[in-house]
Amino acid sequence: MPCMQFNDFEIKMIEKSAELLRALSNPVRVSILNFISKNHSTKVFDIHSSLNLDKSIASQHLKILRDARLVKTTRDGKNIYYEVDVPFVNHILKQVILFDKQTLAGRKNKK
Repeated sequence: MPCMQFNDFEIKMIEKSAELLRALSNPVRVSILNFISKNHSTKVFDIHSSLNLDKSIASQHLKILRDARLVKTTRDGKNIYYEVDVPFVNHILKQVILFDKQTLAGRKNKK
């Protein structure tokens, strides 16, 4: 079977998907995402102090989560609050679970 050919738009979509999956592949980022999800609107200070992370490390991970559109921010004076983009994250996680189920089913059928 020949390899699939992708147009420019599809390549950009694959690159965005890879960026999203990379953001979800790091255990620290998953912990941050989980913490924000449990605490709703959360300041950087609360994230790094509760998870025992250096502030710069927390900020780097938050930037990756923001760039992947997994979290969104609001500003109140000097404070930046982070929230999980719930509809987007729920959609992504459902798609990942569906893909995983299909992959597992395919592997079982090949045995």
